[in-house]
Amino acid sequence: MENEIEIWKPVPDTSGRYMASNLGRVKGPKGFVLKPSKDKYPSVHVFTDTLKRSYKRTVHSVIAEVFLGPRPHGMQVCHIDGNRLNSRADNLMHGTARENNSHKLGHGTAQIGEAHPMAKLSNEDVIFVRTSGLSIPELSARFGISDASVSACQTGRTYKNVPMSRKPTVDIIPWSDADDARMISLWESGLTMASVAKEMGRTRVSCHARAAKIKKKTPERLAFLKRRPPYRKVYPDTLVREGQA
Repeated sequence: MENEIEIWKPVPDTSGRYMASNLGRVKGPKGFVLKPSKDKYPSVHVFTDTLKRSYKRTVHSVIAEVFLGPRPHGMQVCHIDGNRLNSRADNLMHGTARENNSHKLGHGTAQIGEAHPMAKLSNEDVIFVRTSGLSIPELSARFGISDASVSACQTGRTYKNVPMSRKPTVDIIPWSDADDARMISLWESGLTMASVAKEMGRTRVSCHARAAKIKKKTPERLAFLKRRPPYRKVYPDTLVREGQA
């Protein structure tokens, strides 16, 4: 606005050396407008009487203190339009952290999910991780992240902005009688369920779920689900099950 009047007021605790305007600008002791830093939130250095030193303050906090008054305890300075570079007095307000976060979500400026600077996955990747049916090691190798990160994504502890979908976006290979027989054979050979799942190219969860269904339908085939006898050491250093030696 070309004809808008700029109002200057002194910044508290500076003995009038620093001035702030309703248009979001700050003047220093020499009367020149200070050039804000290029940080996430523009900042300027202000020398205060209380601390007897200069320290860095965000421009919007200075403007809010001058034109809105002292910030109440537990409150934050919010940008009404969501633009952190717009520190005009009429664009600032005091609000709680919840209100500030809701404003960010409404403006689309919240750094969550794929918008976070440390995010390794896009929203499409998150959906794939949660619904692909691949094992955690396979997914971690595919996207170059740790197993713990994959697990946190699948359980919804991270990327909470992406809704948890119960329906898979990719086809899950159906189980056949041959698959059932192979799973039983692998289990009886001494492999763990994790190893069985890896050999069959399925997830451990899907193998456990399939085993539960088989047990419900044909209990006599599920001897392989019973607890196997413990290992015992035999010479030289091989591991065998009791009853097999």
